[in-house]
Amino acid sequence: MNSQRARICLALALAAAFSAHITLGDEVQELANEKDIAGLTRLLRHRDGRVRSAGGVALSCVIREVEDPRTLTPLVGTLVQATLRDPYANVREYAGRALRHSLGHVSNVATLRSAVPPLVDMLNAGQVEQKQRLYAR
Repeated sequence: MNSQRARICLALALAAAFSAHITLGDEVQELANEKDIAGLTRLLRHRDGRVRSAGGVALSCVIREVEDPRTLTPLVGTLVQATLRDPYANVREYAGRALRHSLGHVSNVATLRSAVPPLVDMLNAGQVEQKQRLYAR
């Protein structure tokens, strides 16, 4: 089951990468096969949204297979930023999935404390936005 899930995730990442560049698909596949979390995280900062999208999909799949939670701690800040600020909904969604998994396995209290305020601010901003739309009618 786990290998089937990994194949499905990789297929999604490759589909996202294919829309960007055919050579990018090979690069994303190589990074995913090597479980190169640092390389996939770097893709979240790429200037091309399609590249960020492919990296986010692959990262959200690979990060589930990480056994050592200490490797997830340095990723939390980057994942929070991608989840909250990326203009592409696909990048935000898959970075959010990777973030959800990371936060569930990180035991470093300082890391968790640094992740909470931006997420709370996002929720508050969303509530304000909903109220503004409701009263604007």
